[in-house]
Amino acid sequence: MVFGATTVRPRFHVLYGLDVTYECQMKSDEVRKRFATKSFDIVRELAEVWFGKEKAGMTFHDPLAAASIFKPELCTYRDGKIVTDANMGPLAGMTALHPEEGGPHRVAEKVDAPAFFKEYFGVFT
Repeated sequence: MVFGATTVRPRFHVLYGLDVTYECQMKSDEVRKRFATKSFDIVRELAEVWFGKEKAGMTFHDPLAAASIFKPELCTYRDGKIVTDANMGPLAGMTALHPEEGGPHRVAEKVDAPAFFKEYFGVFT
């Protein structure tokens, strides 16, 4: 329903897929080191719960999308139209971008992960 909306405000939906957000990963020992400040106490505590479940690190999925609101240049994008497979087969619900200049959707294709981390930690420290 969202992808099929005819009126989009702002001009397009912006999507950050797992293929891009997985580029923003940090190993648990680096997370502990970088989050060793008062402003990150609660995040560090929650991360320890995550690491206790045999997770070797953290992926910054939502923080990348949030940071990109203010710094869209953290990623490169492709415009087009998202089409969803509505069939009942094994691809049901899968989405694909059909490139189209000025299309209603914008998909992040690549991220500058070092620039993202610099921005992320620059805001909180």
